Amino acid sequence: MSEFGTVKKFKLGMASAQLLIWDDGTSRLSNVYSRDRGLGQATRLLEKIAAFADEQKLSIFLTVKRFGYADRKALTNAQLVEFYSKFGFEIVLDGEPIVVMMCRTNR
Repeated sequence: MSEFGTVKKFKLGMASAQLLIWDDGTSRLSNVYSRDRGLGQATRLLEKIAAFADEQKLSIFLTVKRFGYADRKALTNAQLVEFYSKFGFEIVLDGEPIVVMMCRTNR
């Protein structure tokens, strides 16, 4: 526990993420990363995070920002928004180059 909340780390294969959880039932998903694309690791990881959030009755915020390495094709914001939308995330702030999304659990 830090002065800013509790950090919960998730890892599945080569995919990883962390969730910063505040006392008010909100959380921020960050550092979502999957080294190998197309293997379903990020999908299974997000399913695991969504199940945890539902269990804990957390609302999750995340920031979408285009990301990629020079030796790999970068994912666009549109591709990232489409991916997160599969897990119930909705756009709450549509800006460029950053989009903020939120997913509410069933409380």
